[in-house]
Amino acid sequence: MPGIGASLYDRSQTDSLKPKAPWKRTLMKTPAISLLACLLAAAPLLADGTPRASAAAPAGDFADGLAGGPDFWEVTGVASGDTLHLRAGPSARERVVGDLPNGSIIRNLGCTMTGDQRWCQVARPEDSRSQGWVAGRYLRESSYQP
Repeated sequence: MPGIGASLYDRSQTDSLKPKAPWKRTLMKTPAISLLACLLAAAPLLADGTPRASAAAPAGDFADGLAGGPDFWEVTGVASGDTLHLRAGPSARERVVGDLPNGSIIRNLGCTMTGDQRWCQVARPEDSRSQGWVAGRYLRESSYQP
């Protein structure tokens, strides 16, 4: 009979109950899969945090946040009497190059993540030279048709 605090089972027997992870053996037998697994595991370590322009937008109007998205955004959620700053780059530290009031319609040129914030490159529909970056949390999909 075991004493107080003693185990009711022999711990040396529990090792035989643990799975041996047969998937690991299979994975490591295939060099291409092993390399892919290593690259996927290292991807977060290789990211340097530099914002990247998103790829060309796929067909269709869907607001997935980064790739694709709608053709046009509407500025929303800006405090009354305030404006959304149009910036030279995807950061609140970038120079302000313009302002957009609530309800403004702007063309979507693509979005990117900077840290944990989504930034979208936009242009005014009437003047595509007037481009800049805005914080994505102030944008919603617009049904505007030029």
